[in-house]
Amino acid sequence: MYHAHFGFREEPFGATPDRRFFFETAQHREAAATLSYAIQQRRGFALLVGRPGLGKTSVLMRVVQLLEGKAEVAYLPYPYFDRSNVLESILMSLGIEPAAAPAQNHRLFYEYLQEKHRAGKTCVVIFDEAQDLNRDTLEAIRMLSNFETMAEKLVQIVLAGQPGLTGTLNRPDCEQIRQRMNVVARLQKLSPEEVRDYMAHRLETVGASLSVFSREALEQIANASDGVPRNINTLCFNSLSVAYALNHRQVACEEVAEARRDLDLTPLDLTLDVVVKTPAVPPSVQSPDYTPAFKQARRSFRSVCIAGGVAVSAAALLFQTLFAQPVDTIPTTSAISRAPVVPAPAGVPPAEFSLQVGAFRNRENAERLRSEMESRYGAARIVQRPEGSGLWRVLLSSKVMKQGSCGQIQESGEHALSVDQAPFEGSRQDGPDVSCQIGSIHE
Repeated sequence: MYHAHFGFREEPFGATPDRRFFFETAQHREAAATLSYAIQQRRGFALLVGRPGLGKTSVLMRVVQLLEGKAEVAYLPYPYFDRSNVLESILMSLGIEPAAAPAQNHRLFYEYLQEKHRAGKTCVVIFDEAQDLNRDTLEAIRMLSNFETMAEKLVQIVLAGQPGLTGTLNRPDCEQIRQRMNVVARLQKLSPEEVRDYMAHRLETVGASLSVFSREALEQIANASDGVPRNINTLCFNSLSVAYALNHRQVACEEVAEARRDLDLTPLDLTLDVVVKTPAVPPSVQSPDYTPAFKQARRSFRSVCIAGGVAVSAAALLFQTLFAQPVDTIPTTSAISRAPVVPAPAGVPPAEFSLQVGAFRNRENAERLRSEMESRYGAARIVQRPEGSGLWRVLLSSKVMKQGSCGQIQESGEHALSVDQAPFEGSRQDGPDVSCQIGSIHE
């Protein structure tokens, strides 16, 4: 999309963890080193805790990278298992076909751990999103740590999750597994300086520089993101998209402010008048060449949407009028009988007949309705429109419509007789356009 516009080789602010873009702040470097050291020292259990979006998964990927050639790793990113199948999930992640019985699975796992131990390696099992694990599943994981020799643990387990994980581990019935947490690493939000360095690193990775963002835009992103890398990526991506749409070569405060408004998930304040309140942009972040242009673009887009809706509605109405399918029954006249009888003046000319009350493909049925209408309103006739179509229409005098009876013919019984103001095609072949149609086509 905007890659060529800004000179990027690829997307610098992607939504998935990528080792190439991992930026080791001091705390990320410390967390990765702490976990790696605990694993190599065969400490058994290690814990990584942090808010959503702070880079826990990126730290785990960095740990896996540091362990290449030293350990076999089973990475379980989704906690979609329970006490009964957690070991099966680990075996499958390690490329081992699980057995039918749990006891056989324990034997398979123990033999695998001994084989790796003889080869000078260890086995590491990483549980990401571990805050969703319940107490029973955590207890089953704890039992796996009992695979050990006289000198060291054969399997190293890393639990990574949000702060809710510590709440679970602090429960009295989780004391045994809590005691086994030999190492705890925590991640905090980035400082404003770290936000700048983080963005610069990702931009340099794709062949660009931090100059793509103005100094004020950088400060606004640092404040709005709250120092959370995932928020930084989202804000940068949307700000770059807005700047690209406006053909700007640098992201300024205006683009960041627009991106923040677009990402605002605050519930809309809707009144009875359906008024949507949009946060105002502070004067300090508006510019004369930005706001009017963007507002004009929004107005143009809204106009196109409205015009498109009108066109679709008109097309649907025309299709319904021209291609309505016949049914096998004649509409009842009980609804029509409720309308007051309006005597037709003597000698009504054919051109006055423009109120359609029925359409038939059977001339006899059309004649029956014409007779009924004529007895009630004093003037009705049958025409074939378009000529040669075999469709017979029963028309009343337009005098009825002028005296207000058209709108009084309503729904009754099994049939819905509705007023349709759209003229039907071919009406000019015999008299004026029909401007009021009631009912549908019948046999």
